[in-house]
Amino acid sequence: MPPEAAFLGSVKVGESGFTSSSAGTYKNVIALVREEARKMGGNVALLTSHKYPDLYSSVHRVKADVYYMEDPSTIAKHDSLTKASATHPDYAVIYLYRPARSFGALSAYNVSVNDTKVYRCSNNSSAEVKIYEPGEYTIWAKTESRCELSLDIELGKDYYIECSISVGAFMARPVLLLRDGKNAYSEYKSIKNDE
Repeated sequence: MPPEAAFLGSVKVGESGFTSSSAGTYKNVIALVREEARKMGGNVALLTSHKYPDLYSSVHRVKADVYYMEDPSTIAKHDSLTKASATHPDYAVIYLYRPARSFGALSAYNVSVNDTKVYRCSNNSSAEVKIYEPGEYTIWAKTESRCELSLDIELGKDYYIECSISVGAFMARPVLLLRDGKNAYSEYKSIKNDE
């Protein structure tokens, strides 16, 4: 986090209190994290752990650190989320990846940058997208609902987006998360090495 972010504490959601998988969807769990962050006086929640539904639990389980910032919009440009590269100063790279998960392993969806489809998101897969013009870009995916991220792209930087799924009413829903570049790099590379 940027040095001006004031740490307020941590929250844990999804470990208990849910009686059905529909109550513990990723969307609902994140909404509870936001609610708890507001109660603490925070306006930024940084996910530190995310466990997908598995044999032990039918709900998403997350942990998050809560912060307060005067201007939270500056986070999208912080160096922990983007990695400057001397190897490609004339373009940026968006790294899209989906780690191998047991939950929803057979579900797949398309990911687009603005109006261009760039990646078929399936279990244990990845893709690289080069961007040659700086500016605002929308990364989005849609099944029964739409999920999107807005990025202010700077040339020479790397952006890591983890693609996953959550439970929907009729089909799996896409989830797109901008990840810390330092932590996401090793996870992305492990997928590339398996291809």
